[in-house]
Amino acid sequence: MGLTFGHLDQKNQMNNVIITGANGFLGKSLLTHLADFKISSVKLFDIHPFQEDPALPINYQQHVLDLADPRLINQINTGDTVIHLAWRSNPSVTGEDIDAEMKLNWDASKNLIDACAEKEAKLIFISSGGTVYGRPEYLPIDEIHPTNPVSAYGAVKLKVEKAVKEASVKTGMQYVILRPSNLYGPGFSLKKGLGVIGHWVDMIRQNQPIKMVGKGELVRDFIHISDLCRGILSSLDLENETFNIGSGRGTSLNDLRLVFEKLIKRPLDIIHLEDREFDVKTNVLSIDKISRLTKWYPEISLEQGVNRLLDSN
Repeated sequence: MGLTFGHLDQKNQMNNVIITGANGFLGKSLLTHLADFKISSVKLFDIHPFQEDPALPINYQQHVLDLADPRLINQINTGDTVIHLAWRSNPSVTGEDIDAEMKLNWDASKNLIDACAEKEAKLIFISSGGTVYGRPEYLPIDEIHPTNPVSAYGAVKLKVEKAVKEASVKTGMQYVILRPSNLYGPGFSLKKGLGVIGHWVDMIRQNQPIKMVGKGELVRDFIHISDLCRGILSSLDLENETFNIGSGRGTSLNDLRLVFEKLIKRPLDIIHLEDREFDVKTNVLSIDKISRLTKWYPEISLEQGVNRLLDSN
């Protein structure tokens, strides 16, 4: 277990914030938003070292460790707020293989839940609005919609949700569960198979055909990473609630293609892939609950977000 210290800059203090998976796509972006919410002290947990950034206007301590490590509890203090982002898979990695998904993610998450419960720390778990509900019975999908995931990824996310709630009932541990829709934005990882928008941007940059699942009829709710980060941080003061975070709007892959073609001013060449068993046809989240309680709303439209990616280096 390693420990390094990052950039120091004293600001107004609140209880220490811990971010698991801090070296990932979402974790890196979340760090850049902390100062806007007057958070100046944070611990970063990841299995890989975090590349220190002297420009970050926060105090941070880096802990290189596996969340399944029994020594994890020693790094959590009473009153801490733990934002649990760490997850070693995505739906395309494990598909319907529940054993593989459990092996990758369950022990680490359960150990973290137990540590938070024992130390009376608040746990904010980033679940998945795109997978835990399964095939929708109505649209948009709200937080009381039945949960019937069809992918192993969604099933284990839901299992962790249930473990969080059980720990809260048994110990009084405070929690917030957030269910984001399909995430995109700067810093996406192609190696981890993260998101259709990131892949399309990369293919366009290489002047290659884009790959589209099925006939382009799949409908998804896309949220820019900056909007998701603001949504996560807006929930810090809430207790024992579950929220969707998305755009609240559905976009088919064919409509997404039109957005790209409008921005690059030419038609796209397309390679159509076979449908996947773990893909639901439509997923659009209701964001009424979090908007009502926190006044959070997404600010970046899909066209704006895609344009920023296309314009970036």
